[in-house]
Amino acid sequence: MIASAASIAYFPGLGGGFAFDDIGLVESDTFYSSPATRLSDCWHRTYWREGMSIGQYRPITLTSFLLNSRITGMFSPGFRAVNLLLHITVSLMILKLANKLRMGFLASFLAAMLFSVHPFISEAVIPATGRAELLSLAFVLAGLITHIQLQTSIPKGKSREPVSKLSVNRVGSAGAADGAAKWLLHAINCLCPHRRGLASKITGRTATGSFEIASRTFRKAAQAILPPACLFLAFASKESGIVLLPLCIMYDCMLNKQNKQKLSMNIINKRAMQLAPVYASFILVIAISFYMRTSLADSTLPDPGAKQWIDNPLIGEPLSVRIITATKVQGIALTKFFWPAKLSHDYSYAQITPVANFADPYALFALFMFSAVPASLFAMLPRQRARIAFLYLAYVLSILPAGNFIMCTGTIFGERTFYSPVAWLCCIAAIAVLRVSQKLHAATFIPVAVFAVAVAAAIPRVWVRCADWDSQDSIAAKGVKTAPHSVKTWNNLAVSLANADMLEEAVLACDKALEIYPEYVSAITNRAYYHTALKKFDLAEADFRHLISLGSQDPDIYNTLGGILATNSRRAEARNMWKRSLEIKPGQNKITKALRLIRQETGE
Repeated sequence: MIASAASIAYFPGLGGGFAFDDIGLVESDTFYSSPATRLSDCWHRTYWREGMSIGQYRPITLTSFLLNSRITGMFSPGFRAVNLLLHITVSLMILKLANKLRMGFLASFLAAMLFSVHPFISEAVIPATGRAELLSLAFVLAGLITHIQLQTSIPKGKSREPVSKLSVNRVGSAGAADGAAKWLLHAINCLCPHRRGLASKITGRTATGSFEIASRTFRKAAQAILPPACLFLAFASKESGIVLLPLCIMYDCMLNKQNKQKLSMNIINKRAMQLAPVYASFILVIAISFYMRTSLADSTLPDPGAKQWIDNPLIGEPLSVRIITATKVQGIALTKFFWPAKLSHDYSYAQITPVANFADPYALFALFMFSAVPASLFAMLPRQRARIAFLYLAYVLSILPAGNFIMCTGTIFGERTFYSPVAWLCCIAAIAVLRVSQKLHAATFIPVAVFAVAVAAAIPRVWVRCADWDSQDSIAAKGVKTAPHSVKTWNNLAVSLANADMLEEAVLACDKALEIYPEYVSAITNRAYYHTALKKFDLAEADFRHLISLGSQDPDIYNTLGGILATNSRRAEARNMWKRSLEIKPGQNKITKALRLIRQETGE
């Protein structure tokens, strides 16, 4: 049902083309279309191509893009289909994890079902750009599930049954590691025919003991390999994948059943010895990951830099303003989780402006959701306190890497960055609605009906969102409606209109962008070229000179302005512009030739 619901919700979006970040990240990057590109090359470059990179290192995501292009070609529906399959996989993994956290099957199912169709995370599922979010969460969930599975205690019963008669259910309850150990012992018996007679004489106790020894050995090895391997893959998919380590620590401290034993120094020492190899492997993986970032791609952590100020106005703001505004952003996200009526692909300057105090309504809502609500749930559901606390802390951990609390990131707010946080919110919502209903002695069908209505309403909203992402034109047109105060949405619309030869309308869109931020270089540049194409040379000259006053080092700006001046018989000024262009970029044959002609005409 979960897979079917996700497929129904996102099927209309499979036919769309590359749009927004997909164009720069995938479609126009020759790395993916070149036959000479090897899989190993994905480990030697940053996420975005040279000239666009801010230090992100995601080789697993790049590898998935490259394999995608090899199998389906540079065909957007092929990329979107893989995203949908990954999303379905993640949704099913949430069901599995919720069961491992002992939320109960119904609560686990409701959480996974809501996540699979929630409109707020559609930006991570529909365009190719969301691949990093999908892969990272998939590996985080796989690592946490494996860690929990391998923490399950090994049964120590006194059964005298031979290995051949061990109950399948009994072996299965011990987890994948025990099952593998069982088949390992079976293989040994098959490969050693001279021991078959001896095996028939072995007591059930001896066989069970041999099984437990092999199972325990296999389990210890798997504990030290599988979860750390998932951490490596998650971190190499997106930097936020590093949250797997604190999630495992939280589980061991808060939810591990072995911690319910009466503590003594002997038990503490035993648990420390059991977990030491696991966490040593985690630390080793993190060290290797950072070494690879620095040695293979010359990158440590993403650095948005001043050039990303438009995307993140918090760059350069004091720490207090950044934290308060980041809290406000969480309030906006929580609002969209409960009411995803208005979604946008962009929230750049000045759609979300920095705030200096907690009087902002969204900041207050975030504080309420993370103080009064958990306190109420703790009071009403005392048996669920540890589980609720784990889920809340998991949400907090998942928002920290991209939430601007620790450091400034590449955006002030992006819907796709909430793909992982929404997973934990869905689990919290399922526990809250279901357990509170039980506490109030309400019929079980009431919370089920609430979630059914939510899912039924979410699917049409996802359909509408799929239509928004149909093409660059559709997302650009939608952007100015959903984020009318963003300078980038108006500039994106201008580019889309210009591509459709609607230059007059494109100029008006640039005017709107420059009303928001008069020094936005991209909008000024675009408007200058549109004015040139419309032969409004006076207006074009004014824009080009504005760009030069802002310190532009683009030779094309000097070249185009020189051409306008030469056309208007202002040859001396044109000559100065072209000379400056050659200083910036020598070897431009056309400009050198034009400059020579002017000198001949003026007798220089």
